[in-house]
Amino acid sequence: MGPDGHVCSLFPNHPLLKEEKRLVASLNDSPKPPAERVTLTLPVVRAANKVIVVAKGESKHDTVSTVVKRSLMPWLDQDIDTLLPVELTGVSEYILDESAAHGPPVQETVDQAAAGQATSKVARARKS
Repeated sequence: MGPDGHVCSLFPNHPLLKEEKRLVASLNDSPKPPAERVTLTLPVVRAANKVIVVAKGESKHDTVSTVVKRSLMPWLDQDIDTLLPVELTGVSEYILDESAAHGPPVQETVDQAAAGQATSKVARARKS
């Protein structure tokens, strides 16, 4: 996962997020280098039996925090157009290093989930 919440080469607000027909797509306007990429489309990722997202580094902390909060608090207003690509994939498990997971609200939320105070796929998040 990128700091902006992209997965594969599916970036926030990019037209490829709405691609429903192709399994694989190319893009030549990636907001992150390299500009030309090939990616699985969102329907392919969603169809996977298991989606594991790895987030490493402090630059991912804010995005991980946002995703954790939203996944554990489904009553929050979550307009589909404002969700990050990582939130649209049907993630089964997150693997986080210390930098991505450390500090509130990530660690507190994961601790609450582990204690049974909240339920979510992110409860299985672990530090590697």
